[in-house]
Amino acid sequence: MIWLTLAWRNFIRNTRKSYFTLLIIVVGTVACAIGLAYISATFMLVKEGTIRGGVGHLQIASSDWFDGHEESTLEHGLAPELTRRIEKFSDEHPDIKLAMPRIRFQGLISHGDTSLVFIGDAVKAKLERQLSQSFVSTVEGQGLEYLTPEQVYYVVIGSELARLLGVSPGDDITLMAVTVHGGINAVDATVSGISSSGNPDIDKMQLYAPLELAQSLLLTNKVSKFVLFLQEPHAIPDVQAALTADFPQLAVRTWQQLSPFYEQMVALYSRQFIVFGIIIGMVVALTTGNAMLMNLFDRKQELATMSSMGLPEAGIRISYLFESALLGISAGAIGLVLSVAVCELINLASITMPPPPGRSEGYTLMVLFDVGPSLLLWAGVILLCVIAAAFATNRINKLQLVEAING
Repeated sequence: MIWLTLAWRNFIRNTRKSYFTLLIIVVGTVACAIGLAYISATFMLVKEGTIRGGVGHLQIASSDWFDGHEESTLEHGLAPELTRRIEKFSDEHPDIKLAMPRIRFQGLISHGDTSLVFIGDAVKAKLERQLSQSFVSTVEGQGLEYLTPEQVYYVVIGSELARLLGVSPGDDITLMAVTVHGGINAVDATVSGISSSGNPDIDKMQLYAPLELAQSLLLTNKVSKFVLFLQEPHAIPDVQAALTADFPQLAVRTWQQLSPFYEQMVALYSRQFIVFGIIIGMVVALTTGNAMLMNLFDRKQELATMSSMGLPEAGIRISYLFESALLGISAGAIGLVLSVAVCELINLASITMPPPPGRSEGYTLMVLFDVGPSLLLWAGVILLCVIAAAFATNRINKLQLVEAING
């Protein structure tokens, strides 16, 4: 306890000499904390964007639908009896909030003399809108969720597809596709709205339709899969296990399994931040060590006097290490408080970032101050200060007592 008391008194007395060291540590802490906040926000936005963008927490379908390919339309689709069982299971399970059937289909869309290939998603729009307000980002006209139950033959198409066809909301189009029986069927529909995903390649082929329209076009009552949205993400393993037990003939996949991009992005960003953190840590450690070494030489008379009074060298070292830890605690705390303020300012500034590769729309920069990683960062700052002080105190045993007292 005496060494901690001595360290505290020395820290208070020498604070003015430590301003430069304190400033370096604060700047390094803020830089790392803002980096952590940016990465945390990126992970959170990509995760929520993936789940609420249509993937959901879980998907259940035939394993061949996930891993194989269909040689005929809805070859691996879910029959009506399976569909009813999944819906009943979802209604009764307390952790499942939404169970959304979908059909993935493709064919030709025609307007006038122009015919183009489309890839369609047939959905129950009102359920999908509960999943996300931006599941289908309609830029013209109205989305499918605003249609009445009687308005079955309406579609929303991508902006590039609408441009190539020369259509606008209210225009009539014709959809043609191969049915489950191997024949060709066509239906007339009306363009309800035009959507934009921000990716021109997707918007060139994307089409959204009511589930009933797709089943009428394909002459079937099957669906491709079910997308499940849960009350809480932590329930994913339990619900997946329950589904697997009740439907052993089907495959249940989590959103991470269906979106490998997320895990790849986490691995990439984590490695980048580790490199960034090592560089900042080295700068802070070297600068802190140099400043503490200079501080030791400025205080060599004090240290020599303490030694001549009978204080053991190990005790003097421990006192100086405690003093350095107090410096790290203070600088880290100031840095984290400043980081919270900077994060708020960045979010309030609504900074627009340029579109990422493959996209046509920019996004608003957002940072998310995460307490857990920030506390680890604070602990790392304290550890760096103690390590730097340990190297600096190696000079204590080289001080010549008489010279130091007379110096």
